[in-house]
Amino acid sequence: MSSAGGNLRGPRLRAVVGAALLLGAAAAHAQPASPLRLAVSRPVLDGMMLGGIRVGAPEAQVTGVLGPPQAHAASPLGDRVLRFEAVAGLHLEVHVVGGAVRAVGMRADAGAAPALGPRTSRGVRLGSPTDEVVARYGPPTGDQLWYAAAGVAFNLEAAADDVQSILVFPPGTPPP
Repeated sequence: MSSAGGNLRGPRLRAVVGAALLLGAAAAHAQPASPLRLAVSRPVLDGMMLGGIRVGAPEAQVTGVLGPPQAHAASPLGDRVLRFEAVAGLHLEVHVVGGAVRAVGMRADAGAAPALGPRTSRGVRLGSPTDEVVARYGPPTGDQLWYAAAGVAFNLEAAADDVQSILVFPPGTPPP
């Protein structure tokens, strides 16, 4: 290698090492993602878990990790529903009965980005066409996209052409 090439190697190497050190320092000072923000990236396990919250978990464990809910409301599946805003336009809903999680849902506000939220075990996510739900889970047994055997339901609030909400519950649970 010529001496001119060797002279360029030093400054380039120093620039690369300096950039790596700066990025490393920035990452070390970055704030960790909140548990609610992380919930959006956690997988959906039909009949078992959504947003990192396991069906059957104690309510105190949920609020211990996520903090106090932004709202409480009546639940058709339990005593009440705890509502958390995971990220802007995306809500995590934890249905509680007797101090334990009975069901967990994720719901997008109208107009929220369709690529938000995790995928179910069969690949359906918020924003997926409802035709995809039927293709992957089969025809619904009633007028709702409620799949009792799988422990998952979609769009319970209102019919839509795309998935606006996902609910996970113990397999065998009948619709409310």
